[in-house]
Amino acid sequence: EVARTAFQLPSIKPEVTMNCSSHDKPLEIYCETCHDLICHNCTVRIHKGHEYDLVSDTYDKHRQIIESSLEPVKEQIVVVTEAVTTLTQREEEITHQGETVKEKIRVMIKQIIDRLLQTERKLTEDVDLAV
Repeated sequence: EVARTAFQLPSIKPEVTMNCSSHDKPLEIYCETCHDLICHNCTVRIHKGHEYDLVSDTYDKHRQIIESSLEPVKEQIVVVTEAVTTLTQREEEITHQGETVKEKIRVMIKQIIDRLLQTERKLTEDVDLAV
C-alpha cells in the first residue's frame, strides 16, 4: 500500500501562475526543445522553430511518463519493505535467543558455584573432623 501511494503525482494541474522574466507574460507554454517554460512572445522570438505545447497538456504527458518510470521503483519498495520486516523479525528472534542463552549461562554458573561451595564445606568439615 505504501508503494502505491508514496509516488502518486496529482492529476490536477497546479494552479501556480508565473510570468516570463523577459516579457512579463504568463508562462503557459512548455518548450519541448529546451525543456523550459515560456510565454507566447517567446514562441515567436527566442524559441522560434522549436517544438512546444501548452503547459496543461505537457503536465499530464510528463506526469504519466514519470508515473510509468516509477513502477519499477514501487515494486522495489514492496520488496525492500518485506525484506526489512523479515530482518526486523529475525533480529528480534536472535535478541530473544541471546537473552535465553545468557540466562542459561547464569543458571549454570550459579549451579557450579553452589556445587563448589558444597564441596568447600564438605572438605572443611572433613579437615575439622580430622584435626
